[in-house]
Amino acid sequence: MIRVNIEILSIADPKVDIAPQYPRTLRLFFSHGNHYDCIYTQQQFQIEEMCQSLVLELVAQAIQCTDPLPTAYRNIGMEVYKRGEKNQQARDRRYAENVGREGTLSGQVSNAPCVPSV
Repeated sequence: MIRVNIEILSIADPKVDIAPQYPRTLRLFFSHGNHYDCIYTQQQFQIEEMCQSLVLELVAQAIQCTDPLPTAYRNIGMEVYKRGEKNQQARDRRYAENVGREGTLSGQVSNAPCVPSV
């Protein structure tokens, strides 16, 4: 059994400690009503950055890759999330424009992904 305190933070609510009697703490940030993100200290982030670099270097050696390796940590999950968020914002903008033109709330907007205008 893993014995760790889980500390949940959010903007709207006070901090919640699930098991404060344990010395190790996992910190989570709750947002959007259904989403949890891990919170890392700067030291933890630097360790992850170093580990990612080592793993990428080992993989490159194993597959004899000649392409240049990334030089900085990339949070790929966050990049995918932001891309999806931009698509959702573009769909919302199209819906609002259609509602404005029609004067009704039907909007008639497809859920097909789109590239938002810059």
